[in-house]
Amino acid sequence: MKHKGRVEAIGGASSCLAKTQMNRTLPIVPMFSIVGLLFAPQLSVANEDPIVIDLVDGRTGKPIPNERILVFQGSTQKDVRAEKSHKDLQADTNGTAILPLDSPSVLRIQVWVDGYVLCQDTPNSKSYSVQKIRETGLNAPNNCSSMTRENAPNHFAVYVRHAHFWEKMRR
Repeated sequence: MKHKGRVEAIGGASSCLAKTQMNRTLPIVPMFSIVGLLFAPQLSVANEDPIVIDLVDGRTGKPIPNERILVFQGSTQKDVRAEKSHKDLQADTNGTAILPLDSPSVLRIQVWVDGYVLCQDTPNSKSYSVQKIRETGLNAPNNCSSMTRENAPNHFAVYVRHAHFWEKMRR
């Protein structure tokens, strides 16, 4: 019986020791959380929501589904024009494609759609601000008609039309 009481005392001591150690570690957890919150804004650029590209027929306003999209990206308009970095995307049945931005250095983009002509005057000379697309959304110019869409944050509407016979022949 004496022996049993001694084991209980030891068990009680170890429980007490474990509680003391746990009490010592609890303040550390909130400290790591505070440190994480301080550095989270620096890491958030790579984790932000992707940009949604909406392909729209510039004449009818209908979505252009299932088309291949080529997005040139860079930190300056010159980088975008030089086609240093690009992403190859596929639009879904609703005419939308998701552009993940893997690097915080991507500040500008330019979008091309296979088999279509952009409804812009000089599309090669234009690129668009990723920051503006993220903040308010953006519509590319639509010279095919007066139709536009309402801007929505993280959405970039690109207006296109089918290429004419002679435009196809020049390619």
